[in-house]
Amino acid sequence: MDKRQKITPLSTQHEQLLHQFKNWLVSLGYAKTTCYHLPRMIHEFLAFIKGPVTHQKAQHFMAFFKQRPNKNTGGGLSTAHINKQIGAVNTFFRFLQLHEQYKPISPLPLLKENIKTSKTILNEKQIKQLYQASTYAHMPRRDQLILDLCYGCGLRRSEAISLLTTDVLHQRRLLRISQPKNRKERLVPITEKALDNLQDYLIEERKVKMLRFNKQHPVLLISTRANPLCGESLAYRIKIMSEYCVDMPHITPHMLRHAIASHLLAKKMDIHLIAQLLGHQSLDATQIYTHINKINKK
Repeated sequence: MDKRQKITPLSTQHEQLLHQFKNWLVSLGYAKTTCYHLPRMIHEFLAFIKGPVTHQKAQHFMAFFKQRPNKNTGGGLSTAHINKQIGAVNTFFRFLQLHEQYKPISPLPLLKENIKTSKTILNEKQIKQLYQASTYAHMPRRDQLILDLCYGCGLRRSEAISLLTTDVLHQRRLLRISQPKNRKERLVPITEKALDNLQDYLIEERKVKMLRFNKQHPVLLISTRANPLCGESLAYRIKIMSEYCVDMPHITPHMLRHAIASHLLAKKMDIHLIAQLLGHQSLDATQIYTHINKINKK
């Protein structure tokens, strides 16, 4: 017996809208998995509401969705799964604003999850202090690059120390993360200012050190003796920078990753793009920052 779920057909208008939505996601550079799953989630939404998309109909759909069983297990839906659907609908609302026939629709609120502890999130003033502190180092370009990678690009410590010089795609202003935690290679944008600093580091510090100590290896971040920088050394450099700052908590490399995620969310960047930047396989890991931001504002 075929247990696959039957797909409810849509009206011609909704089919066209769904196709345009998928093309819009692709044009914005969303991950392939996102371009596949979000339209499927919106398909269920459109099949339920029938007719024009309104905030009230979206509320009715979510009331139904919260109660419906999981199509795979038959049990109830988790809060995280429900929030994924809410996030998909809100993304669809933003897409609809591009169409003249649709007025802006207020986003649906996410469900609250039980957060046991809130993470310490550095504010932008503290980040600026760290960048200033990087100028006091023996290799200031390198220490600033550490901040650019861990904060500006949201890299994990293991990803930063694994970067090779060939992973820097200068013309495209991208970094190739070829050894991520989830083994799924991704491309991460790097700002023009950070790229300028990286290029200066390669010439003024890395090249000089490599020649002086007669070393030949492709690792991007190096120590003062031109050896590949290890994870403990990277964490130590961040710790030293924090000690130059006033009223700065103990900082780990991962706190910089937390900070950029929180700051981008506060600036209204789409959560799916943030998940793609950080290399999260699931939105669950990214959505935690929406709750942390709310807790920290209280």
